[in-house]
Amino acid sequence: MSEWFRINSETIEFQKSAVRYWHPEIISSQPLMLPPTSSQKWTLTGQAAMWMYAHAAALIAEAGHQCVVRLQGQIETKDDPSLGQCELHIDETSHSAVLKIDLQGVKLTEQAIIHLLDRQLNRIPANKFCELYISGQANGVAYAYAAYQAVQKGFSLICCMSSSDGLVVIYDRTQKLLGNRPEIPDWIKPHLLRKSAHPKIIGIIGDPNSGKSVFSLALNHDRGQRGYLGWRLDCDGASPTPDWYLALNKNDPEYAQVIRRANKVEWSPELEDRIAAKIRQLRKFFDVAIADLPGGKHTPDVTERIPPHREVIMKEVDAFILIERSDRPSEIFWREALSAHQLEQRLVAVLKSSDPKGPPDLKIDTISQGFI
Repeated sequence: MSEWFRINSETIEFQKSAVRYWHPEIISSQPLMLPPTSSQKWTLTGQAAMWMYAHAAALIAEAGHQCVVRLQGQIETKDDPSLGQCELHIDETSHSAVLKIDLQGVKLTEQAIIHLLDRQLNRIPANKFCELYISGQANGVAYAYAAYQAVQKGFSLICCMSSSDGLVVIYDRTQKLLGNRPEIPDWIKPHLLRKSAHPKIIGIIGDPNSGKSVFSLALNHDRGQRGYLGWRLDCDGASPTPDWYLALNKNDPEYAQVIRRANKVEWSPELEDRIAAKIRQLRKFFDVAIADLPGGKHTPDVTERIPPHREVIMKEVDAFILIERSDRPSEIFWREALSAHQLEQRLVAVLKSSDPKGPPDLKIDTISQGFI
């Protein structure tokens, strides 16, 4: 069985799965055991689900050690905690609390994240509450710090909630529930679940290097500014475009490509089915979700914008926005690809990008008036 973590000296490095997904039960069936060490400080790093960062940090806190997080490609950070949001909701009856974090796509320094979270965590008295639920759009630093502090404050059960997995028990003092996925308690639902009766999945399509990821980030930011509960999902399972890659690519494109190639996996029906399932899950949690969709297969010999079985991902989307480069027209080809799966009518807008690597400057070419 492949490992979801490796320990080297005082570093815990999370390992990628062949399908970019580890089932939460892995933290129980393949437990993370901290070996004896003379050091009192552990470093967490690697590409992993946020509940993995939270789980490892909780164990480190329980051991009485220190914990730091080193995120890959974390550059251009800002030191202003007001750029993020953090809410704490307490239920005195069940002695539980929900911590909802939203960094809103902004890269904050570690100190800014700690300052942001401490404003809420300091409201929780030590050894009074037993269950903490952590959720929101944040990075490994935020999730690890929240879980670490929760253990220090005496919480006996800590769960993380994600759109992919629902609730995951990442810390249980008795270890009996570790890795379990319990039902969401009723009192939590108003704080974490969507309000709209008609959630929308908006898919961003286009050829590689057309500016899809940059646009999806901008659209997701606008979604947040408008007050819609939502999420941005990178659906390129084989070679995703994480936020750090976009930032690193501006300063050192050669190095960025090396890292991205190293993290690439092969497409498979299992991976495509997994991504389709993740999109379906988004409907349960969010009013508006933005899917940054894969650009297809482009080689000297083959061009397939929706390769066989990739349509299972596309069919989960309510509306497509096509980004095309002015110097590389692609609308007619994307319409043909969508039409082959009876999806062309879901194309609601076509945006032309004259300089995908420059500041956003998109010209609307086609837009459907019927989509709201």
